[in-house]
Amino acid sequence: MSKFVMAVGRAFLSHTGSTKKMDKYLKICNVDEIPEGNSKVVETNDTEIVVIHAKGSFYALDNRCPHKGGPLDLGRILDRSVICPWHGARFDLQSGRLLEGPNCKNLKSYAVQVNQDKTGCPALFLDS
Repeated sequence: MSKFVMAVGRAFLSHTGSTKKMDKYLKICNVDEIPEGNSKVVETNDTEIVVIHAKGSFYALDNRCPHKGGPLDLGRILDRSVICPWHGARFDLQSGRLLEGPNCKNLKSYAVQVNQDKTGCPALFLDS
């Protein structure tokens, strides 16, 4: 059995046949709900997280820019980065590191996995 596995933003296909325990992962949505180049906002533990589908991978970051709180789900996706729509801060999708723009902190990134849900559909799971 093949399965998709993603850790800290990067997806790869695993042919090991092993099934990782998903107990600590929260299902976000089915994979087809976030088309390439799009994003979706989810809330968990009072934190707003943006999940971005870019370059064939899924990434999860805090949704609010640490500079002035701009909503990154409304930002532009450029290669493997997201640009804040308010003041142009650009962050790496995998690490959350500030790449350019106003001086501010890095974003927190979250581990995401692509795995089958209980119905057998490919789904995204966020490390809770």
